[in-house]
Amino acid sequence: MQTVTDLCRKAGVEVDVGLPVDVVPDMVIVLGGDGSVLQYLHEVNFRGLRNYLDVPVFHVGTGLVNFFADITVSELSESILYRLARGDYIIDERAMLEVALEEQSVPVLNEVLIRYVNPGKITTFTVEEEQGEIILSGRMDGIVVSTPTGSTAYILALGGPVVDFRLDNVKVIIPVAPFSPALVPVVHPIDRSIIVYSEGSANIVCDGMVYGTSQKVVIKRHSKKFKFVRTRPYNFYSKLRRRLFTP
Repeated sequence: MQTVTDLCRKAGVEVDVGLPVDVVPDMVIVLGGDGSVLQYLHEVNFRGLRNYLDVPVFHVGTGLVNFFADITVSELSESILYRLARGDYIIDERAMLEVALEEQSVPVLNEVLIRYVNPGKITTFTVEEEQGEIILSGRMDGIVVSTPTGSTAYILALGGPVVDFRLDNVKVIIPVAPFSPALVPVVHPIDRSIIVYSEGSANIVCDGMVYGTSQKVVIKRHSKKFKFVRTRPYNFYSKLRRRLFTP
């Protein structure tokens, strides 16, 4: 971390460590794996720093996969930071979901998992369009609803489809361990809100962060998009191939 702050200062970039509440920065640098980006998003939400949702994020990867990252930490240099300081970059916008619970609203970049609290049993889940028809219903361990960005994470592990992140008008709904083989993944318009009902109490897990339990969850497109800073082309399919063959 000290090396990064030193490089920023050498490049003439004013830098703070952490999330200052008295001023909104021009850019946030997240140093870590992909999970660090998700933790940053949910820390911003937890602390009520909603203005940060408009701030672009430059992800410097230190993890194993670095799917979100623009560069790895070994590639970070003073010249790259000079480019950031003079605005020589592009913004890669990603669709997010908004998960409405009883007492809070949660931004989601990857996926929301709604899973029965008893890991040894299954219960009935129903997914329906808000003011629309039932999409799927049946006995299963849970439901995952994902953005295109999140389709290379939990959705992929469940055998669901990979969705190119540029298709930002869809989301993926996939049952977790369904009792019936007729309960298949569904690619659904992201602009159509859905409601997930559970007969029993279910854990609500947003991007890996537990947000309590509920029997009803409303999921819709978030009004904001997550903004990644790119200093070079984002090669999605080469990253995907590396993701598939990384143990």
